[in-house]
Amino acid sequence: MDLNTNVKIIESRSIAEYLTETYDTNNFLSYGFSVPRERAEHRQWIFFQCTFQGPSLSNTFYFVRNPNQDARKHYVEEALRVLGVIGQQLQSKEYFMGSKVTVADFSHVPYMWSLALGIFHSQPQSTVVMFRIDKDDPYHPKMIGEPASTLGQFPISVAYSDICVLNGGAEAGVACFNADPRNGLKNLGALRSLGNAIHETTPPSGPPGSAAEISFNPESSAVFVSLKGNAGAIPKQPGFILAWPVEHGHIGDESVVSQIADIEMDFGFAFLPGSRIFISDPSYGVSILEVGTDLEIIEEAHIVVNVL
Repeated sequence: MDLNTNVKIIESRSIAEYLTETYDTNNFLSYGFSVPRERAEHRQWIFFQCTFQGPSLSNTFYFVRNPNQDARKHYVEEALRVLGVIGQQLQSKEYFMGSKVTVADFSHVPYMWSLALGIFHSQPQSTVVMFRIDKDDPYHPKMIGEPASTLGQFPISVAYSDICVLNGGAEAGVACFNADPRNGLKNLGALRSLGNAIHETTPPSGPPGSAAEISFNPESSAVFVSLKGNAGAIPKQPGFILAWPVEHGHIGDESVVSQIADIEMDFGFAFLPGSRIFISDPSYGVSILEVGTDLEIIEEAHIVVNVL
């Protein structure tokens, strides 16, 4: 819902189109009605993403470990065909529309970012897969080794230093892997429990009370997980941040658990200089957190974002 206009829209591409037409009045990321040819081509690539790129890669993630080899072959070939179309368009251009970055480029980023990392995580089979990206042929990634079990259910987020996967379903926890460039993923121990910080179903019933994100800190000395609380509960239930130390390449089995009373819906986070974390919370705005040497976390700043 746009609080400035009271317009309510669903579907991500419709939302993106509405926002650009309403607020991108200088056409920094789009094309106005005065340039119909460019505007039509721009919309073409946005629709290509939601009609072809997204569905074909999603199907590939799902069927990559399917025992039906014909189905697996079909969806992999379809994904490669779609990537070939993208590659042909970008072969002589910096962006989809030439030298101008637009919403069409941003709409393709999530799946292409997964390709760039070389990691796909698939929810139905609870597996994680490693791919090699050839710099001379980036549109035909090749799987390395076999899909590896995430040891839990409903994987939702992947962190890369070693590979760690956050499972957010009934069997919640963190599974970590060594990424071998020749043999693929090698499991690094058992599923690391989230303890009593989460009680979910498969699929999760959240967002409240569900797993959010996993990430290594810049030094790769610890891996962090954010878990949402419930801002709508009575009384309100704060979320959690868990941290596992990494020493001499070994990821610890026990986490340091922090719960900050003012943070109820711990969503995405990013690391700031000086052992600090910037974390979003849709119930009020953002917070800046400080990470101690013992991985205990305290709130440094609580910033309320007023959208009215």
